[in-house]
Amino acid sequence: MRKRWRVVLPIIGVILFSVVSYHSLRFNRGIQRAPSRYFWWSAIRLDSDPANKRNWGATACQDSKENCSTWDLQSIWVDPGFVEQFLMLAALPAFIVGGLAVRGLGTIGINEIWTFMLVMPVLICAWYYLIGWLLDRWITRRSRRRTPAPG
Repeated sequence: MRKRWRVVLPIIGVILFSVVSYHSLRFNRGIQRAPSRYFWWSAIRLDSDPANKRNWGATACQDSKENCSTWDLQSIWVDPGFVEQFLMLAALPAFIVGGLAVRGLGTIGINEIWTFMLVMPVLICAWYYLIGWLLDRWITRRSRRRTPAPG
């Protein structure tokens, strides 16, 4: 039975994306006690309010107390693991196009987290489908060359 890489590779890509997303969700819950403006997907910072419409963490000071507002981490050091690095390198064109789409839509105020989580699986699936299609085509051509013609 011949494997169809154009089906297998997109499934693997979406599974890898899901694993990294789950790990990122657990990581973000571990570093943040309250709802936060930023979400780190591996080493990529995503902004839930790129238009700065909400007042994140700032509270009105009561009785002239100092330091009465909360703060949010705008940058942290995230060391991506092997799975994250493999996925980002193997699907680099998808991440470039997705990054441009997320940042572009973020400039008009659309939530970068939702955009990333909706766009990236589709782009990763499309990229791995293309790679699988090329791989299937190459395997088919190679097997035809090896098979002697009848006659």
